[in-house]
Amino acid sequence: MRTVYFVTRRPNSEFVGAWTLGEIRARLASGELRAALFATESDGRSFSRFQRSGAQARWRTLAELLEEPPSPVHPETARPPGPGRWLSSYFIGGGASWLLLVVGQFVAALACIAVPIGVVYQLGQLSEAEQVIERAGRAGDTRVGQAAAGISVARGAVVVAGVLAFCVNAALLIVFKRANTLAQIAADQDADNEQVWHAIADLRSRVTPAPSGRQDAEPGAAPGTAD
Repeated sequence: MRTVYFVTRRPNSEFVGAWTLGEIRARLASGELRAALFATESDGRSFSRFQRSGAQARWRTLAELLEEPPSPVHPETARPPGPGRWLSSYFIGGGASWLLLVVGQFVAALACIAVPIGVVYQLGQLSEAEQVIERAGRAGDTRVGQAAAGISVARGAVVVAGVLAFCVNAALLIVFKRANTLAQIAADQDADNEQVWHAIADLRSRVTPAPSGRQDAEPGAAPGTAD
């Protein structure tokens, strides 16, 4: 993208037009412009808005502008991709991702241990209740059969719930471990990518384009106008 310059009769006033360097050189050669006019880089706005903004600009005559050496390639042209393009950005981001994954693994592992213990404890409580029911049956209580059936159903429900809870938490533990591994791989890859981009930027910053001696104006280019 070529730079466009505001050309004025006085710094920041008496607008003449907006042209590229090649167009300014061609208009000077044809006598349409004078070397005593002033110029500064356009920031993409119209001259009226640029003038009203009070932006700090480096004004110099057209003769001084043409004597300046070509601008070197800046390292910013090889700037690394934005945050949305980092692989690690898909894992919530930064230390928060690592912390959440570690906490998730800890909770899932703790649940895998707590669930069997809870199941064993509940089965023990049901066994004690079953013993009480048996003693009541020997004492002639008619509700023993119904209570014994309830104990059997409760025992089966505890076992099924315990197995399901253990399987769910074991699966979560595996998922969190895999996610943590992927997040670490993504962070390592991002670090490698950043080093590559910085190396490219460093190489580009050392390359200075050779002066071309002239810049051809684009045919049919129309001068800019102010609001």
